Amino acid sequence: MAETVSQNEVVFISSALGPGELLLERMTGREALSELYEFELWLAGDGDAALAADTLQDVLVGTVGIAFGYGHDSPVWGVLREIELVARDDGRVPLYRAVMVPRLWYTTLTVRSRVYQDLAVPDIVSTVLKDSGMDPAHFEMRLKGTYAKREYVVQYQESDYAFISRLLEHEGITFFFEHTPDGETVVFTDANDNFSAPAGYEQIPYLPREGVTDPGESIWSVTYRAHVVPQQVTLKDYNWRTPSVPLSAQQKVDDQGRGLQLYYGEHFRDASEGKRLVKVRAEELKARRELYTGSSRVRALRSGQIFELQGHPMGQFDQSYLVTEVRHQVDQQRVSGESGAAQGTQGYSNTWVAMPAAVPYRPERRTPKPRLTGIVNAVVDGTANGAAAPIDELGRYKVLLPFDSSGKAGGKASRWIRMVQNASGAGYGTHFPLHVGTEVALSHINGDPDRPIIVGSVPNPETLTPVIADNATQSVIRTRAGIHIEFEDDA
Repeated sequence: MAETVSQNEVVFISSALGPGELLLERMTGREALSELYEFELWLAGDGDAALAADTLQDVLVGTVGIAFGYGHDSPVWGVLREIELVARDDGRVPLYRAVMVPRLWYTTLTVRSRVYQDLAVPDIVSTVLKDSGMDPAHFEMRLKGTYAKREYVVQYQESDYAFISRLLEHEGITFFFEHTPDGETVVFTDANDNFSAPAGYEQIPYLPREGVTDPGESIWSVTYRAHVVPQQVTLKDYNWRTPSVPLSAQQKVDDQGRGLQLYYGEHFRDASEGKRLVKVRAEELKARRELYTGSSRVRALRSGQIFELQGHPMGQFDQSYLVTEVRHQVDQQRVSGESGAAQGTQGYSNTWVAMPAAVPYRPERRTPKPRLTGIVNAVVDGTANGAAAPIDELGRYKVLLPFDSSGKAGGKASRWIRMVQNASGAGYGTHFPLHVGTEVALSHINGDPDRPIIVGSVPNPETLTPVIADNATQSVIRTRAGIHIEFEDDA
């Protein structure tokens, strides 16, 4: 890739352009842990003619980046989400506005429904990314925790990005981006040990702007902000496999906190899973208790980095920080000097948000989980249509879901699902077995797509009810083999 200009503090790079074809005039950008970064770029052409439409398309689908510093290091790579040619009436060189995002943004464009079975969340995320076309070399699972396999997880009418985001947030796994000469890599992690400082920026000096001729790459302001958080978090759930065992887990968040948070239906099967998950919830809340904001000219500062501040007159600020958010801005618009030569108004700076690096970081749960309310039509699944459906030792069935795009049939389409009965008890009740191909009405406990239950079978033209217009006065029980019980109510 070619740099477009070498004398600017921040430069634009494109795999589709040669040196000097587009010059970065100004830029704003934001990046944060567990979020897609976004940089708005204003680019000036290096001549009177605008780029051809084909060239703009090549720029749009190619790899782009911005490099910081006069040595053009500390790059941020990505792709363009959009690019536009801005009309100018003054006859100046063409101006373009572009928005750069990571390749992970492409997963926001795919919306689908799909069933995942017997996979842990990291494995589900890897599967989604690979199926979306992302090169495995561009993402990394850098995890310390062990994650249990989930029996049944449904992606329902949501983008790939929203789906993996809510799964990661639930498990307390965050992601950030690392940038190398080969491009950006999205890193998934669950421990602060996996965050690090860029080489040469392990310690950053504090230098106030007042009275300093050249502050260099330093931090010039820091503000501390404390928040009140809940004192305790409690999780509850119900496991129908062990119905007499109550599932509950509690964790203290902050001795000085106020109030409590209680969540039901958090998908843990036993006490050990509940203990791990409630610890994640408590760490999520505690991570927002103490935050620091600041301003700097440190071009290499990125979310997901750890640095140590040195030299602040208030010694308590000299500590290690984990950067959770950075906002970048630069203005280097070319203006004409007295000699008529192009001059630049160099001015990179950033503002940042951080937390003490010693406090475990967990992402906020802000991605909503779809609710599957009402009734969903499904079909009993099995190997032979019309035959008695396979039933497990607990009287459960498997079904084909109409929205599932995974295409798995032959008894592999879903988990075993319980069916509502007219009566049930310890070894007694009623149960009329379903057959492969029977249409059923499927509901979901508390609207949770991961917790389906069969509420009844539904006749259709291919599986007619034994009572129709011709025998409307009869109540009928008829089995597939022909056993027939009939009640005639024609008075």
